[in-house]
Amino acid sequence: MSVTDNLLFGNNEDLLNDNNITGKVHLRVFQRKKDKYLTIIQDLETLVEFDKKNLLKIIKQKLCCNGNITEHKDYGNILQFQGDKRYDIKNLLIELFSLNDDNIEIHG
Repeated sequence: MSVTDNLLFGNNEDLLNDNNITGKVHLRVFQRKKDKYLTIIQDLETLVEFDKKNLLKIIKQKLCCNGNITEHKDYGNILQFQGDKRYDIKNLLIELFSLNDDNIEIHG
């Protein structure tokens, strides 16, 4: 089994096939310095069950960036990555979890 096979747990298929999904994953970008950015993933656990460490490892490998799991004062428990990776992460989440475009909101 690969890391991506172990990523999904529980009844994610039933949850994602339900048309009444009201939750959204939020992808935000923050500017640290003049040309340095941070991208965060917020509220992914409201849509799917996953292992945060495995997902962090997969995204870091696929996008060639560093990242961590941290507690944000406004957004709660988030995944944080170096660089402006909003659209790359969106495509990766759609690929890994079979999410709809409507379930992912990009800010910034």
